Amino acid sequence: MIDPSTLSRRDMYRLLISCVVPRPIALVTSVSPSGVINAAPFSFFNAVSVTPPIVMIAVDRKRGVRKDTAVNILHSKEFVIHIVDEQIAEKMNITSASLPPDESEVEAAAFALQQSVRVKTPRLRESPIHFECRLHHYMEMGVGPVDLIFGEVVALHIREGLLQDGIVDPTRLHAIGRLGGSMYSRVRDVFEMIRP
Repeated sequence: MIDPSTLSRRDMYRLLISCVVPRPIALVTSVSPSGVINAAPFSFFNAVSVTPPIVMIAVDRKRGVRKDTAVNILHSKEFVIHIVDEQIAEKMNITSASLPPDESEVEAAAFALQQSVRVKTPRLRESPIHFECRLHHYMEMGVGPVDLIFGEVVALHIREGLLQDGIVDPTRLHAIGRLGGSMYSRVRDVFEMIRP
């Protein structure tokens, strides 16, 4: 047995992210109060509601200071989540760099921008799936704390050829997932089980 209270914050983080695998990656674009377009990946991400469609990201703070993504979303009340596939994995990794708020990770990674339909925050053209989101709910969680951001999906964009019978075909999407440390996984070996 491991008692979480005996671990440092860093050790608990490292252990937790190596156990909860694979995690989907939300590559989030947001716009700063001064108009800088920010992009950053988060693997504490998931869908949490269908009616309305709600997705959630958890944005950890750095030494107690909010990250640019959280600051931007709380200011503008909107953002775009992109699903990461193998083709944009390297660019996604570039956006994980800690840049000053006045520098754009979008430019550093050489992503192409595309206008959104329902929100002002632009989308990353290269991503296969885009969720245009408006801030639905915000809360702080735990010590640090972590900024929990819930977004209502107001528009969904899916690359042509990915949908089959109303759902995304994972064998065509080629999404990647986050593991522990610096490790990632590919979604290639899929199997089906029919629910009883």
